[in-house]
Amino acid sequence: MDVEEVAPPASVLKILKRELWGENQMPWHRRIRVWEYAIGGMAAALVAYAVFSSDAFNDVQVPVLQASIASTEIDLQVAFALNVGTGLLRIEQAGVAPAEGRVFELWVIADGVGLVSLGVLPKVRVTALRLDESQSALVRAGVTLALSDEPTGGSPTGSPTGVVLGAGALQVLTNL
Repeated sequence: MDVEEVAPPASVLKILKRELWGENQMPWHRRIRVWEYAIGGMAAALVAYAVFSSDAFNDVQVPVLQASIASTEIDLQVAFALNVGTGLLRIEQAGVAPAEGRVFELWVIADGVGLVSLGVLPKVRVTALRLDESQSALVRAGVTLALSDEPTGGSPTGSPTGVVLGAGALQVLTNL
């Protein structure tokens, strides 16, 4: 044939080597960037570890309150743990779920205030509720938590309208 031979560009050989044998998959300047990011990430992790494992953080005392309710009405046990510093109330339920069209509502019984709803419990076994400032002011060691069976959405009256399933006093669990 009368076709002139043309040499392919050098990049073709590089692409072929990469596709066939996995050579030079990443240009050298990108490989250096990857190492820079990896080293930076490790340095940040070491700094975070050093800061959070220091004695300054280990000496902080965070009260944790706990209570449990075992219902006498139905097969239901609920455990509560409150981190006073964050206002996060962890709730673990075991036993039956609320009936169709019903929910469990959590109440606090505080001296001088009476009954105040902390909210409706989600229909999951383990959850957490973040208490607002007014709720956090009521929830402290010695107060009682109560659980009632209410219509979907919670009590329409601001007081339990369904069966009170049980109650338990909050106690200091530990200082972390």
